[in-house]
Amino acid sequence: MKKKYLILIIFLFSINNLFAGNLIDFVITIGGTSYQAGVTITGVNITAMDYESSGDGPVKMDYTGWVTLTASVGYCKITATGTNVTQNFVNGQWSGSIVLYGAGNPVTLTVTDSSGATGIAYKIITPGPYSRLLYIIKGMQYTPGTFTGYSGEPEPDYLVTYLPFSVTVMACDAYYNKVTNFTGVSSTYVRLNSFAIPNSVTPTYKDLRDPDAMGEYVFDMTIMPVPDETKYYTIMAEDIINTWSAKFTKPLYFISQNEYYMWAEINGLGYPLTQTANVIAGVPFDVTIKVSHSFGGPTIGGFNEAVGIKAIKVPGGENANPIYTGLISLTNGIGYISVSYTIKEKIKILPLYDNLYQGLYYVTKVASCVIDVGAASPYSFSLTSDKEKLRKEEKANISVVVKDIYANPVSATAVDFIVKQGSGNLSAGTVYTDFNGYASVIYTAPDANLENIICASVTINAAVHSKEIKIISSKSTTDKKVIKNYPNPFIAGKETTQIEYYLEKDSEVEIKIFNIYGKVLWTKKINKGDDGAREGGNTVIWDGKSDKGYTVGSGIYLLKIKVKNSDETYTIERKIAIKK
Repeated sequence: MKKKYLILIIFLFSINNLFAGNLIDFVITIGGTSYQAGVTITGVNITAMDYESSGDGPVKMDYTGWVTLTASVGYCKITATGTNVTQNFVNGQWSGSIVLYGAGNPVTLTVTDSSGATGIAYKIITPGPYSRLLYIIKGMQYTPGTFTGYSGEPEPDYLVTYLPFSVTVMACDAYYNKVTNFTGVSSTYVRLNSFAIPNSVTPTYKDLRDPDAMGEYVFDMTIMPVPDETKYYTIMAEDIINTWSAKFTKPLYFISQNEYYMWAEINGLGYPLTQTANVIAGVPFDVTIKVSHSFGGPTIGGFNEAVGIKAIKVPGGENANPIYTGLISLTNGIGYISVSYTIKEKIKILPLYDNLYQGLYYVTKVASCVIDVGAASPYSFSLTSDKEKLRKEEKANISVVVKDIYANPVSATAVDFIVKQGSGNLSAGTVYTDFNGYASVIYTAPDANLENIICASVTINAAVHSKEIKIISSKSTTDKKVIKNYPNPFIAGKETTQIEYYLEKDSEVEIKIFNIYGKVLWTKKINKGDDGAREGGNTVIWDGKSDKGYTVGSGIYLLKIKVKNSDETYTIERKIAIKK
């Protein structure tokens, strides 16, 4: 019985798959022949299909996804969602209402789902009644069926005071579709207005119903501000008859030919000069000087002047090192030069020019983008230590400073440290220099009287260069006036005591031990440079016996060490105790 049920389930599953193939496309059904822009269109049906068809293919009943609607002109909206995305399909279908805002004959409506399946329908959409104006200027793009009617801004430097420019004025419906049917509109006398700014407009007025207009006309306009300045001026298109809402107002940026801007560009990094130019100390980089009626605008033909430059520091703006002492010849408002700077710092290049061009017009000078001057490759380095003498376990900071040929600190350079002679520990073997060219390690002195050599190596021009520094380590003291011994007291004949002292340089050394009566019991002379007479810590052993070989008795004895070298002669002393 169970086997029969299983066979039936498999059969039904197979039948279902037979009639549920892959989604291929959508079929869109919209009743009626035409609609007005912005009016709700009801009874829209979208059906998911198993294969490409004209509507006679099988419906993909198991499709439950959603689709996105787009129109060839303007916006499209699903009324139920307020967006251009439908709800989920049911049994492979979606039904609802939509609004198309763009007018066209026809408008193409496209549906697409996430798999890439599409469907297309065509419908005639007519503009609504005349209700507003729109103007377009060179550089702006007309976008009917939207809520602004345009995108983009006027082409830079197209609008210049005291020079004519063209303005295309259009009669539109509520969604900025151009209107050509003015049924019920008695007149459309349109003009351009610049408010309090003097202007010249040709023609003065235009009825957009005229046969040579048909809802659209091109005006030529010139604004003549006093004073003549580069700034925003507001231009309005208005219908002086239908004053309700048939207006379009927009502030526009105009350039004055009486204003001059001069700026520097580095290595091709131009307006708006917000990037950073990275250069290397001593390596030439390109400086371009430009002059325009607007910052970043086209250069001025006929501006053939000589201009200087200077470097200023960032931040602060104070003068940096001189960068070029000559003049740069500009031809038609542009000039070039290649310069270099040798200091590792951030600078800008500022043009140098008399503020008045031909004694008439003020020239505004603008500095370049930031120039980050980095160090050149490593050229030399120094090796130092904050201490030259250490007792056991004491620490010294050993530093390397790497510089380029211009004495700039070089960062990110590997420095290798080793203990070449002696012993002791380094906190690291390889350290990279920081922004200031520094790399440092901590050296910990050993428990030994040694002359330790620390070596640092840096690769310069593909060759390894090394420098060394000497650190003297002492087991007990680094003070030449101090003697130590241990154990103290000790048992003569059974124990020995270590006598430790420090020498600042190789010296002649004479050690004597006296009893309380001043009699010399033991003497040891050490030649300069031998063990016990070397620069640094020294150790001498006394076994508690006299020069004659007998063991001294318990008590207090006086130890004197006489030191003699080329700089000085001095004696240090200490009491030693002998116990039974």
